[in-house]
Amino acid sequence: MRRPSVSFVIPMFNEELNIDHAIHAAVEALTKYADDYEIVIVDDASTDASPGIVAERAAENPRIRMIRHEKNRKLGGSLRTGFAAATKDVVLYMDADLPFDPDVLGRALRAMHVTGADLIAGYRHDRTMEGFRRALYSYCYNALIGILFGWPHRDINFSFKLMKREVLDAIELKSEGSLIDAELIVKAKNHGFAIQQIGLDYFPRVHGTSHLASASVIFKIFREMVTLYQGAQYHLYLYKKFTDVRLVFAPEFDAAFYGGDPDNFTFPRYCLDMTIWRVYENGKPFHTASYLPFSTTGAREGEAVFTSGHPGATQRLNTVAHLEFLRNYALPLSIDAFTAIRNSLAAYSEQGPEQARQANDDFFGIENSLKSWKGQIGALTANAAAKPRKIHVLPLWPISCMSKVPAESPSAITETSIRSEPASV
Repeated sequence: MRRPSVSFVIPMFNEELNIDHAIHAAVEALTKYADDYEIVIVDDASTDASPGIVAERAAENPRIRMIRHEKNRKLGGSLRTGFAAATKDVVLYMDADLPFDPDVLGRALRAMHVTGADLIAGYRHDRTMEGFRRALYSYCYNALIGILFGWPHRDINFSFKLMKREVLDAIELKSEGSLIDAELIVKAKNHGFAIQQIGLDYFPRVHGTSHLASASVIFKIFREMVTLYQGAQYHLYLYKKFTDVRLVFAPEFDAAFYGGDPDNFTFPRYCLDMTIWRVYENGKPFHTASYLPFSTTGAREGEAVFTSGHPGATQRLNTVAHLEFLRNYALPLSIDAFTAIRNSLAAYSEQGPEQARQANDDFFGIENSLKSWKGQIGALTANAAAKPRKIHVLPLWPISCMSKVPAESPSAITETSIRSEPASV
C-alpha cells in the first residue's frame, strides 16, 4: 500500500495544557505512516499561552503551521479554515485534547485502502466514562441525525474524520458550530462518497476545559440543524377524534362554482366555496379554547391578511433539460391521457343524474389538471418559439415507446412499437 501525504488539522482554543503533547503524538504517527505531512493548527483566538507554544514548535518543524483567528469562530469556523489550508492527499482532523491515539492513523489508512472508502469516521468504543448524561445526549443526537437525514451514524460528533481531498473539494461546509461534523458526513453521503466507520479507544479530557457541552453550543447545533435540513421544520400536534359532526351550512352548487365552468380555477375569487360544520360531544356542541374566530367586520384597509393552506410547487429548480423533457414528452403524454379520461367521464355523466353525481369530483380534478398542464406547455412552447435553440433530450428510461418529436411541434407524439434505442430530438 502506497503511503499517502497527510494533512493533520487541529482546532485549538486555550489548550496550553494539551497542545504540546498533541503535536508530539501527531508528528510521531505522521512520520510512521505518511509519505509527507503537514500539521495545520487553527488557533481560534486563544487567550492563554497555547499560540506561543505552537509558534515554538513551528519554528522547530517547518511542517507545522499555525493559522490564527482574530475573533473566536467556534469549532465549525476553525475546521473550515483548517480544511481550506490543507494541501495533502488525505486530511485528518483531531481535537487538541488528544481524544484518541494518533497512531490509529495507520489502521484508518489501511481501512480506507481495503474498503475503497472516501471517508473513514471513528466512533468511541466506550463513552460511559463521560457520565450517563453526556452518553444520553450523544445517543439522542445521533438518533436525531439519523432520523432527519436518513443515515444512522455512530458517534457522529467524534473528532476522527479521515477523508480524501476530493471530498472536501466537492462539498461546501457552512456550519460555524459543532454541527460541522454532521454536516460533513451528511453532505459527503449526499454527494455519493463511500463512508466507513471504525471503532477507537477513547481518552476523556484530563487537562483543560471542554467548550462543546455548554447550553450555547447545543442551541447553536439545533439552530444550524434547521439550515442543514434546508429550513424544514416539524410541528407536533395532538388530535382528538369526534364522531358526531353535523352540517350547519353549505352553499348551493352553482354558488360554490360560480360561472358554470367546470374548471373552478377560472372564477376562484367569486366562489362561495365554503362549508360550516358543528362538532358535538355527549350530545352538546363541543367548546374549545383554541379556535379561529370569525370577524364580523372583515379586513380593514392595510391590515395584514393570512390565508390558510399550502402553496403549489413552483418547480424553480428544474433545469433547462428538465423543462425541455416536460415540454416534449411528459406534458403532452399527460394531457393526452387525461383528455381521454375526461371524455370518458363526460360520456358516463350523460347516462343519468346518478352517473353524473358519481363522476363529478373526478371530473373537476381532471379539468383542473388539464388547465394547469396546458398552461405550462403553452408557456414552454411560446418561450421556445421566442428563443430558438438546438435541443438535445436524453430520456431517463432505456426503452422508449415514442417516436421522434420535432422541437417545433412538441405535442406531436405518436405511439410506435417499443424500441430499445432511446428517442432523441
